[in-house]
Amino acid sequence: MPILANQIVWRKSGGAANTANSESYHGAMSTASGGVITTATLNNLFDNVTGPESNIGMDDYRLIYIYNANTESLVFTNCKVWIEGNTPSADDFVEIWPESSAAIGSDSTLTPASENAAPAGSVFTQPTSASPVTIGNIPATSKKAVWIHRHVNAGAAAFTTNNFTLGISGETLA
Repeated sequence: MPILANQIVWRKSGGAANTANSESYHGAMSTASGGVITTATLNNLFDNVTGPESNIGMDDYRLIYIYNANTESLVFTNCKVWIEGNTPSADDFVEIWPESSAAIGSDSTLTPASENAAPAGSVFTQPTSASPVTIGNIPATSKKAVWIHRHVNAGAAAFTTNNFTLGISGETLA
């Protein structure tokens, strides 16, 4: 049987018990039930931008993990990630960086000072499905660290239901 779509799981960081978005900028993968990043759910990774934050502009960073939850030793091979849909607001955007210093299966060792500080050595891009970023193979019950940067321009206008979508693809040999 191949790896099923629901066995490739996006998870927060911040430690095994973390469920808080604001703490998902460092550390080990969350294994708590509230650590799964669900689709079509607002504020499932970033919080709302406040009026003062939009006045001065801001940058937020999140560390997430792509987790292969398959327990039958199936490897998610040739894994690629991209931004499927960037934010519809003209006043902000997201970009990603698969952490090059964290080996497949390892936790990130980067510890930014806060959720507003970029991880050391990061190089963020906005890959598309036409030119995704290859992150390699993810063995069963293993993970890969990926960082997300959200930038909000100074003077950003309010925007209800702002969102973005990440894409992922890979293969399995079963």
